[in-house]
Amino acid sequence: MPDHPQRLRRADSFFGVHFDFHCREDDREVGARTTPGMIRRLLEQVRPDYVQVDCKGHPGVASYPSEVGTPAGGFAKDQLAMWRKETEKAGVALYVHYSGVWDSAAMTRHPEWAVRDEKGKPHPRASSVFGPYVDELMIPQLVEIAERYRVDGVWVDGDCWSTTLDGSVHARRAWRRATGLARIPRSPEDPAWEPFREFCRQGFRDYLAHYVDELHRRCPGLQMASNWAYSSHMPEFVNTGVDFLSGDFWPQDAVNSARFEGRILASQGRPWDLMSWGFGTASGDGFRNPTPKPARQLMHEAALVLAQGGGYQCYFKQKRDASISGHDVATYAAVAPFVRERQALCQGASAVPQVGLLYSTGPFYREAPNLFSPWGGVSDAYRGVVQALVEGGLPVAALHDGHVREGKLEGHRLIVVPEWVGLDSAVRRGLLAWTRAGGRLLVIGPEAAREFRRELGVKVGAPEEARTWCWDSGLPPPADGGPPPMAGLTVSVAEAKPRPGTRTHGWLWSENDRTGRRLPAATSRRLGQGRIAALWMPLGRTYLNARCANVRQALAHLVRALAPDLLAELLTPATVDLTIQTKDGRIAVHLVNTAVPHASDRTWTAPHPTPELTLLLRTPERPRRLRMEPEGASLSCRRHPEGWVCTIPPVEIHRAVSWA
Repeated sequence: MPDHPQRLRRADSFFGVHFDFHCREDDREVGARTTPGMIRRLLEQVRPDYVQVDCKGHPGVASYPSEVGTPAGGFAKDQLAMWRKETEKAGVALYVHYSGVWDSAAMTRHPEWAVRDEKGKPHPRASSVFGPYVDELMIPQLVEIAERYRVDGVWVDGDCWSTTLDGSVHARRAWRRATGLARIPRSPEDPAWEPFREFCRQGFRDYLAHYVDELHRRCPGLQMASNWAYSSHMPEFVNTGVDFLSGDFWPQDAVNSARFEGRILASQGRPWDLMSWGFGTASGDGFRNPTPKPARQLMHEAALVLAQGGGYQCYFKQKRDASISGHDVATYAAVAPFVRERQALCQGASAVPQVGLLYSTGPFYREAPNLFSPWGGVSDAYRGVVQALVEGGLPVAALHDGHVREGKLEGHRLIVVPEWVGLDSAVRRGLLAWTRAGGRLLVIGPEAAREFRRELGVKVGAPEEARTWCWDSGLPPPADGGPPPMAGLTVSVAEAKPRPGTRTHGWLWSENDRTGRRLPAATSRRLGQGRIAALWMPLGRTYLNARCANVRQALAHLVRALAPDLLAELLTPATVDLTIQTKDGRIAVHLVNTAVPHASDRTWTAPHPTPELTLLLRTPERPRRLRMEPEGASLSCRRHPEGWVCTIPPVEIHRAVSWA
């Protein structure tokens, strides 16, 4: 390898690898088995654009001989210096993994830096974003690392999702300055509770902006990301100087996590990547018993990220002495060709707007138990709708409230509001204005739809107790001559009584033979130049827990009735994640096979290839230079009443169809 070739900046990078081991004070042989040869073998076999390695994890202990923070109990060699020397020779960028808000060692040594609970007890892990931790430890330590090791950037972990409500003296002083109130609220019953939660969120935003700006000033060229900032954890436009967006999706159910998280990061229009975990664990075991994932599983996870235009990286654990596993290197070396052969097609691509799914910032922040995170089920309905739509062969991208407020909705054929209750008034007005101007809006769930009842032209009854309803969506009979399918859902519904001019789409039957009581399943009505519709039952959580084919077929049937002009659709029933991307004047329809379950803890099964797929392209003229990617083979197409169709060979993991 040549000496000191040019390293890629993160915005131009596509493929990386991440190592950490969350060093502890009882680690006394750090670097003992880390060797230049070990690092060179990784770089030669995997050939990443960048490497991220441990420097300080959640325990707050530095895995290099720090003079600023709390170092490990002992060092055999300086592992970080070895990583820098070898990556520099190879022309590979080096980033460090650094835990931000979460720093157990610093909170033990400086409890005055910590978040305080309502009783004044210091938090054992979380630093106050209003306090001196960021200036007295975090920034000086990162300057030390940047200057000593000439690292290219920092991936800050444990940041937004570790931020919590803060009753420290630092927070109280800031609250008093901001509001004039001497007392901070203690419970949701306090009228100032939600303003205080938002005050704490703003504290994190200010803390993030401060350390990013200060490090950019003191270490020009240093590239910064805060793990999960501006993602599903923090669905708002980027308003700080971070250089790229990133997150590590959950090791269990990783394929579904990738499709959910990737769509939201892709909506920001910034350089972004997502990180798989190279191992899985049983839920609740505290990651004590990791099971390595096979290369094909990682390819599958990577495919969902690449198909949405993101970069990809994978996390492998360093051992307690900071060395790395040869088995992990061999596994990732097998993944590298899969990623690289898709780089020209995927890197820098952006979504073609089709079906926009609103990840609503206001209701999310109000409903989330934590300040910044989608945990606790708050996003389950959204995740379920994502999965039902994409597995129904529909092209779905994400939006958040900022897109609506700023009118960044151009090109969407349909916007779906999936069960969010209590939309902010400006967002509601923006959605209705877009619809009146010619858009089509679908609101899912009786409580969410009730907020649009006047525009929908319905009288809405009281919510009914949850029970099983059979959804007769109007699907045609199957080819085998059986009856038209119905989907059974055990949900709470509301009876919608349509007024004149309101159309009913399908029925909810109280019995599964189309007898007994029936209620409208969905209704729609013209609104200005557009159309507004509602599905009068929730289905996201139901589908998330049981991927019923009839549910996704019924939902897809409704969406196609409302938006019959989608650019591309699969005509073959198959559980395939479809995305439409554009790059350099070419359009690509990405197809990722998601036919097997992914939600189990440590069961990874390679999917069976799909059948041959029939893809409909609604273009007025025959697509030019139609190709099967990544092979580059030419494809033929034939006329269809709605455009053009082509036959796609079976998809094992990922394929794409591109044309000019």
